[in-house]
Amino acid sequence: MDQTKSTLNQKLQPSDKNLGYSYDNPMLVLLTMALHETMTYSEWLRFKRVRSQLCQEELAESLGVSKQTVSSWETGRSIPKLTPLQTLILCDKLGCSLSDLAGFERELKAS
Repeated sequence: MDQTKSTLNQKLQPSDKNLGYSYDNPMLVLLTMALHETMTYSEWLRFKRVRSQLCQEELAESLGVSKQTVSSWETGRSIPKLTPLQTLILCDKLGCSLSDLAGFERELKAS
């Protein structure tokens, strides 16, 4: 079991901690990672916002957009069109990296 935990610790990125992965439960880590990898951008955005204990209104205010705009991102009705500063603020508020956002680039370009 210690070997498995050690292997998982090596595979998990620092941003995985923000997703609530438990390093003590390898099965839960693997299931959560699998779920995360199959999320759409809108699902991931909502997941990260909720994990960060932010309501839509708080996130919207931080980014200088309306609550309805955040809602439309989370339901997949629209995609964010953010300035570089807004992108950095989003990463800060959600506790993610720019590379986390870049992982959804193909999906967002296809929309």
